[in-house]
Amino acid sequence: MHDALTRQVGVLKAAVNFDTKEVVVEYDPTKTKPATIAGQLQKDTDGRYTATIKS
Repeated sequence: MHDALTRQVGVLKAAVNFDTKEVVVEYDPTKTKPATIAGQLQKDTDGRYTATIKS
């Protein structure tokens, strides 16, 4: 999952915590947006992971 996130354009860092089932992503808002990151994560992991965006 970490690799699927950090390969995305605009993603600077990703921290994955499988115990809490949370991921914190640092991104460049001029290059991507949260919905794009979440959608690409689902696609890159063949739907094994879904994302809910928290603010």
